[in-house]
Amino acid sequence: MQKISCQRFLQKSFDLRQWTRKMAIVAKTLKFSNYGKPADVLEVAQESLPPPEKNQVLVKILTAPINPADINTIQGKYPVKPKFPAIAGNECVGEIQEVGSCVKNLKKGQRIVPFATGLGTWSTHAIYDEDQLLPISDKIGLAENAYNDKGVMVTYGGMAREPIAVATAALIFKDISFRGFWMTRWTKENCTAPERFKMFEELSKLIEQKQFAAVYEMVPLDKYKDATKAVLDFKGFTGKKYILCMQ
Repeated sequence: MQKISCQRFLQKSFDLRQWTRKMAIVAKTLKFSNYGKPADVLEVAQESLPPPEKNQVLVKILTAPINPADINTIQGKYPVKPKFPAIAGNECVGEIQEVGSCVKNLKKGQRIVPFATGLGTWSTHAIYDEDQLLPISDKIGLAENAYNDKGVMVTYGGMAREPIAVATAALIFKDISFRGFWMTRWTKENCTAPERFKMFEELSKLIEQKQFAAVYEMVPLDKYKDATKAVLDFKGFTGKKYILCMQ
């Protein structure tokens, strides 16, 4: 009788631990349910996260930048249209907290960045598929020649929203051409390309070697309104990057 009672106690304890584990993670997120100014439509919400499934991982998001594309998405001016309600944000640095039973290439404690677009990263925690993430080194802290003959001027970002102007003589006598570049399209078209993996590897090495000097300002999550307003100011596009500190 005592043995049966002990077994029941252990089973109940195990069930309680499993229930506690499932209920433990409550993520704080920045969501929006319609388009508009970020300070007006973004709201802090809480979301309970289940344990990761077989090919999923639970990520604690450490920092997430506020990019012009994020602002344009919230305003409804970006070509990518999320389904509402949507968690804002497209990039982050995170740390894996838990892995599903079939995850092969990621492990607990590893640092990651998104390898896919539109994941919704303005959150303290999130569940992602393994193939949506790229592991990075934990050592990583948080060229212009297109105007020569036959050069190509590439427009990227265009946040000033002003028309591109070029001298007629350059078009005629130097055979200059123009084209645009959209990172989101390139990412989707080259998501699993070896060149993309190589690009991340080379960039990581340059960062570790202190070849890149990032200029940024860390902003607590609860100060998101001030940060998004600053980015909407033209000065927000020059000089530094605003980064949300999620923890």
